[in-house]
Amino acid sequence: MTGLTSSLRRDGYELHWRRAGTGGPLVLLHGITDSSACWDRVMAELSDEFDMVATDARGHGRSSRWPATMRNADMADDAAAVIREEFGAAVAVWGHSMGAATATLLAQRHPDLVSAVVLEDPPYAMTPPPPGAHGIPSEMRTAIVEMLRALREAPASERLALA
Repeated sequence: MTGLTSSLRRDGYELHWRRAGTGGPLVLLHGITDSSACWDRVMAELSDEFDMVATDARGHGRSSRWPATMRNADMADDAAAVIREEFGAAVAVWGHSMGAATATLLAQRHPDLVSAVVLEDPPYAMTPPPPGAHGIPSEMRTAIVEMLRALREAPASERLALA
């Protein structure tokens, strides 16, 4: 499924995405080494239920290459810019792997733009990474620690809804 393609410039970088379907708004964030094309089957299957935008993160697909100074927060802010451009209001966000990490930061940094989050194979475990581990930015570690704290403290019956 190709869908309509769009782009915008943000901080000197071009961001591309595809849009397809009708219904409730849903943004799809892919994993590392992938692109919006990985969501073709999902977009085809859910096109009657959701108005979907599948992004090409910086350094992926048709978007500009990322600089050496790229931070995970930049990808979350890019996703926020796309949401503002396409929807102008809160949306559900589904992120896979790197996209799940981006979705986590997006919800933390722009809570007004996120109504629900689906994290598919997020790149973290039930214990937070130690400070400075494998170059994980401090803001991502903080978000992971906070998310895990909230999940641990929530009653089991509420964990799925919280996640």
